[in-house]
Amino acid sequence: MRKYKQLYRRRHNELEAGRALGSLRIEYFRPIKFQESGPAKVHIKCTVVDGKMVVLGSGNMDRASWYTSQELGVSLFGEDAVRIVWEGVQGALKRRTEEYFAV
Repeated sequence: MRKYKQLYRRRHNELEAGRALGSLRIEYFRPIKFQESGPAKVHIKCTVVDGKMVVLGSGNMDRASWYTSQELGVSLFGEDAVRIVWEGVQGALKRRTEEYFAV
């Protein structure tokens, strides 16, 4: 977050040069109560790029996850696919996440 904030401050001033930095939102998962239905833990990683591509899977965005761990990631392209996946993720996590950081 510290690195993103630095980039955001620097790039925010360069908008007229055509170089804009995208948004970032970090949310923490809150386990639901035992008697409620649904998952107690979530391992999914979801990255949306410009509303045109989504990477969805279990792997972290690092070398170890992609090359040495047994993780799975799927990339989908197209605004409709991204919207459907993102709405599904948001619906599944409704009331189970708490916003930590957003720019």
